[in-house]
Amino acid sequence: MGISRLFPAQGKCAGICAVALIVFATTGWAQEKTDLEINFARNSQVRVACDFSHSGRVIVDNEDEDKMTSLPLDVNAKITFFQRTTSEEQTIRFFETATGQIKLEKGTTAPTLSPENRLIVARLKDNPGELVEMASMDGTLEQAELELIQNQADPMTLAAVFNKTGVKEGEKWIPSKTALAKLLRVHEIKESDVYLLLKDVDKNSARVYLMGSLDAKVADVTTQMEISGIAIIDQNSRSLSNLKLGIRETRPPGQIVPGFEGKTKIDVRITEASTPELSSEALAKTTRNRKIRQRVKWQSQAGRFTVNFEPRWKMIATDEDAAILRFIDGDELLAQCNIVQLPSRPADNPLTLETYKTEVGKILAADENASLISATSVPTLAGHAALRVVVAGEEDGLPVNWFYYHVSSEDGRQVTLVFTMAKSVAKRVTAFATQLVNEFEFQPLPKKVASTNSDESDLPSKPATTKQR
Repeated sequence: MGISRLFPAQGKCAGICAVALIVFATTGWAQEKTDLEINFARNSQVRVACDFSHSGRVIVDNEDEDKMTSLPLDVNAKITFFQRTTSEEQTIRFFETATGQIKLEKGTTAPTLSPENRLIVARLKDNPGELVEMASMDGTLEQAELELIQNQADPMTLAAVFNKTGVKEGEKWIPSKTALAKLLRVHEIKESDVYLLLKDVDKNSARVYLMGSLDAKVADVTTQMEISGIAIIDQNSRSLSNLKLGIRETRPPGQIVPGFEGKTKIDVRITEASTPELSSEALAKTTRNRKIRQRVKWQSQAGRFTVNFEPRWKMIATDEDAAILRFIDGDELLAQCNIVQLPSRPADNPLTLETYKTEVGKILAADENASLISATSVPTLAGHAALRVVVAGEEDGLPVNWFYYHVSSEDGRQVTLVFTMAKSVAKRVTAFATQLVNEFEFQPLPKKVASTNSDESDLPSKPATTKQR
């Protein structure tokens, strides 16, 4: 007599239990692996809330005194926006809030996003070294506005870092350097031991750690970062619920970016939500029949002219009626532009090309290596009269070109723009210089402001160059 016949019920139960144990074991084994995914579906909307803080010291290379200057820095910013995904490479954002407070030594500034720039298109660039770019859909961003809303841990950079299939609890993996660079807003990661770790997971969420150290290129310098962060990924909505990231950074000063020694704290929270401002009907009114370009603007404190430029030009110094920009492509510093507003001329006596050539010739006479290449009249696309004189010369034995532009308005106001670049990159940069001049604008003056005559020169002194520090 078999055991099952003596204890039929128990025998049957034992068989069922054995099968159940096998099924349970198989299911448990399958659940040891999970797929981590952050996916913003096309035309879906989310609300993103971000807190950023930077504390430490800014390091500036003081060339005049041949020493480094260290200034205490404390930055706090709060940013909230709705985001609609239109493709894998593009989102449209409506900003609820974008405010910051920057304390540098004893001075304080409080950048904020203007009402006409609350609707922003953000584009994720594919190529290594290219970062998320942003453009206003209704106006033009000022550089301070762009720097306020263009930050590390942008939602468009998350998927490439955190998405991973078939991961076990406790498993580590290495993110791609290109993806990590876009997350951290650096141009290139040279060395890295940063890794991700799936700490734990259940049916609702997964906790992923991000930690390690790296060396990266930011503009023309190499920065060192130590990273520690935790991401909560919602397994149901396939979205990131929260990312907390801490970065300790040591960066020397360069010609584009200042040095920095200190800490950065980032807190990003994403929830499902929508806003009427990102509806198809609302967006159709903004995007119809026009291409949205990424542009930045600077307006003189005197309010007499506006410079519009693409973001590879970086404003490094400004005054009421003068500014200095430098053009950087990736990690290459290619050119400098000095802008100076000159005293107005009588409206009926504009500067002639021959007179401008004579003014430039005064500079050439003091430099035996300099020679005039060309002189032409080149009206701008904005409708202003412009004169251009191109000069070839040398700086520290390096062949250099100077492009002198004189732009004037019908009422007699005048501005000079002087571009300095190595001869070897002139072909690459000339188009961007021409673009900046073409989009230069004089603003209307109050009627009570009259043009004044002046005996002062229509040309500034020889501009500073892009000499390496």
